[in-house]
Amino acid sequence: RDLAGSESMPPVEGGGTSITAPAASGDPKLAQLPTGGEAEKLSDSKSGVTGFVWSPDGKRIAYVAPRAPSAEEEQKQKEKDDAQVVDKDFQFTRLWILELDSLKAREVVTGDFMVGDPQWSPDGTRIAYTVTRTPKADDGRYADVHVLTVASGQTGKLFENDGPDGSPRWSPNGNSIAVHTKGAKNAG
Repeated sequence: RDLAGSESMPPVEGGGTSITAPAASGDPKLAQLPTGGEAEKLSDSKSGVTGFVWSPDGKRIAYVAPRAPSAEEEQKQKEKDDAQVVDKDFQFTRLWILELDSLKAREVVTGDFMVGDPQWSPDGTRIAYTVTRTPKADDGRYADVHVLTVASGQTGKLFENDGPDGSPRWSPNGNSIAVHTKGAKNAG
């Protein structure tokens, strides 16, 4: 059964007696699907969820979603007057944390760039993620890995490198991050 309503959605993640996946409503919000029960909507993201990951303690979900549309943009969408200029009108993504006990989400990383591939540290205090300038395929060569300290909201680039950096993965003790990287002359 296609739980996400699309083969392009992120993988389903387990949660014991239920699974969590983008909702199958055509608008990819997060939903929790108890085995043998009805789906429970978890997020109210107006722009849809493009990727997510459970915190190690299972109490939060970090997810990636484009910024919410403004009232003017929503009106234009309703009126079918929402044309976008190619390579100019980018829908930049943000990093959010959803608290599962209250179902309240807070935006924790914003900016005019694309956020992707969030990864919780084993102790749940930090999130490593990738940043690219735009969604253009060629801009992937400028990808960097950043780390968010959840409690303070402080973010920073993990290290300087002219080539692309991505796929951050924490070591089991949380002291190191493995990163897929290339030098600048190998980036293009």
